[in-house]
Amino acid sequence: MNPKDEMVASAWLEAGRDLGLEVKSPFLLRWKGREFSFAAYIPEFGRDRGVVFVASGTDHEDLKSAMAAEAGYFVSHLDPGRFGSYNPRLFKDTLSDMGYFGPAARRPSWCETW
Repeated sequence: MNPKDEMVASAWLEAGRDLGLEVKSPFLLRWKGREFSFAAYIPEFGRDRGVVFVASGTDHEDLKSAMAAEAGYFVSHLDPGRFGSYNPRLFKDTLSDMGYFGPAARRPSWCETW
């Protein structure tokens, strides 16, 4: 991973510990013969397959985004300046805005989805 992805990954790993979320980082996606690493992956948010995070301004950002979207993931481009360190309110709001798609019994109490 590049330094921007590493910043975003570190912040989401901390968020996972604090918020009780499953966070995979780095996340390697193989699709149609291509393979790319993403800063992080969180299941059950954004879409049924979950969300992958890409640090804005990184190599192959658009290609990675298109590949992940085609594979059925929600793709979130994050500014490392804002998402390179963990801010509980910002991270909760971000995930709540994406929506929770998992079983209702596992929806975090802080997650305000409509």
